[in-house]
Amino acid sequence: MPDSRPRSPVGEAIDERMARIGPATYSFDDLTRRRARKQRNSRLASAVVALALVLAVLVALRGLAAGFGAGERVPASPVITAHNANGLALAWVASSPSLAYAFAVTDGDGRVYAGFADGTVKAFPASCGSDRCAPIWSAPTVGTSLTRPTVADGIVYVASGGGTTSSTALRAYAVGCGSGGATCRPLWSGVMHGYQDSDAAPLVTADAVVVASGGLFAFPLDCAAPTCSPRWVAPLSHSIAGWLGSVGVPASLATDGRTIFAAGGANLEAFDTDCASNGNVCHALWTHRFPSPIMHSPMLADGIVYVDSGGSIFGFPTACSTRSCDPMQTTSVGATNEDPLASFAAFGNLMVAGRVNSGIVAVPAGCGSAGSKACRPVWTAKTGGAPVVTVADGLIFAAAADGVYAFDPHCGSGGATCEPLWFEPIRGAALTVGRNAVYVGSPDGRLEAFTAAGK
Repeated sequence: MPDSRPRSPVGEAIDERMARIGPATYSFDDLTRRRARKQRNSRLASAVVALALVLAVLVALRGLAAGFGAGERVPASPVITAHNANGLALAWVASSPSLAYAFAVTDGDGRVYAGFADGTVKAFPASCGSDRCAPIWSAPTVGTSLTRPTVADGIVYVASGGGTTSSTALRAYAVGCGSGGATCRPLWSGVMHGYQDSDAAPLVTADAVVVASGGLFAFPLDCAAPTCSPRWVAPLSHSIAGWLGSVGVPASLATDGRTIFAAGGANLEAFDTDCASNGNVCHALWTHRFPSPIMHSPMLADGIVYVDSGGSIFGFPTACSTRSCDPMQTTSVGATNEDPLASFAAFGNLMVAGRVNSGIVAVPAGCGSAGSKACRPVWTAKTGGAPVVTVADGLIFAAAADGVYAFDPHCGSGGATCEPLWFEPIRGAALTVGRNAVYVGSPDGRLEAFTAAGK
């Protein structure tokens, strides 16, 4: 029965088009071709779906691997500055059965390396994707006394000794030696006879890595054997009595790329970085002997090498023309036998010192050169006992008996008392500062990372 309902103009146009085409008629071949085309289209659609599933699985696996291997990074936190340091918050925690006490941070590969009191060194992602961070890899060392690791050109160097061993060993590990918590083997090792007597980090020069242990031992960077011998060795004046194979006085090192400065006992000595080869003995370019022992590691700033002795800080030129070098400046920070110097760091024209009982004091560098017994403070800050100060990214950080602090070095003048930008109550902490994070090792075996972005 014909449809008597009124048609719209669009409907009428469709009816007219269909009337011209006429009823559809299909031969057997037409039906076969249509069926084959439909099956082919179905297979193509299934293939596309399968490919999409494979890609999704690959993406998921890559994300899973990122949680364990070299791709475990998350977007970097902001660089720590005086404007955001007050917002530092806990980002992640790594736990260990032993004290985390020595760190080295590299921004180049996005990892932090920690030495632990059980004799292991571990690599962690600097930016961890979880609030509980597992190590990327770990490696056993010799003994249980580790130096601070040093990282250079994709290699992690750490020296260790103590425990039941009578030797100190230098070990070199590739930064990418493992993933997923793997145990790494060293690329090579260098052995120094005698007990480890220094916690100074290995020092990397253009062609050698130098370790202080009774004397100086310089191993070639291009070592290709499992065990390497030193390119050169050097006796230190403070341990001249049987320095090879003997127990020496602790030494610490610094370099400006051309000269190695070794501080130990009451002596500061300078050595050419390429002073000898083939295992030969190297001798000091110059030496200065103090009446009192040097208590802390030398540091370099603006072409001056600084060391402390007798509660004052002395600055030497990096190049001396005589065998016996004298200081070019003296900084008095008011340290006494009752309130000795705990640490020091140079920042521009300021010398910032931590004193055992009276916190931090900042004075003009070289202010005691005229013979004054103490310099007038630019500013002071109250902290817990024995603050160990360090300069990083334009800020002053300190690890004290009651916790870790951050200060603006321009926080005051005229002897003002400064308040910290940030404080975290972690007792007995070891502190390392990177561009984007503050890493704190505590006696309970926790390694904690604080960033301006927090979790």
